[in-house]
Amino acid sequence: MNNSNNRVLIGIVVLLAAINIAILVTIGFNYARRDNGFRPEIKADTPRELQHTRFLTRELNLTPEQQEEFESLREEYTKAVRDVRMEIRSTYQRSIIELASDTPNENILDSLSNEIALLHKEHHQITINHFKSVKGVCNESQQECLHKMFFRMMPMDENRDIRSQRMHAPHRGRGPRDRANTNNN
Repeated sequence: MNNSNNRVLIGIVVLLAAINIAILVTIGFNYARRDNGFRPEIKADTPRELQHTRFLTRELNLTPEQQEEFESLREEYTKAVRDVRMEIRSTYQRSIIELASDTPNENILDSLSNEIALLHKEHHQITINHFKSVKGVCNESQQECLHKMFFRMMPMDENRDIRSQRMHAPHRGRGPRDRANTNNN
């Protein structure tokens, strides 16, 4: 009995050692990947992107043709903002490096701040143009539903009451989410 207990304990120790080695190898691999500048490409069809697409398709009740057009617009948008986001991130890093120096140069920090502002403006303009294009794909009732979705997405703390009224008012008779009905148009 004592011999069998020892074998079980040795088996458990070997198993735990193997798990620890696997964890260390995984951590080391991820650390080495990050240090070598490896950055996985963000695909347009990440689970999050697909989730957004399915949500909008369901909420707006898009036809198959509209879905195709919407997916094309979404891919274009994702590619366009990816580059801007990377540039914003790079500019933030340059500003942090300058700020961390012994004597930060105010002119450089001001210039980087202006660059970040312009990049945010560009990002926002891409987003506006994207949603205008999406709106163009929709029929009238879908546009109404999209408009309500915009209000739900927008941070409008100072207009909280207006936002709440616009979000909840149209729920009469259409179900809990006020989905667009393409049969009406």
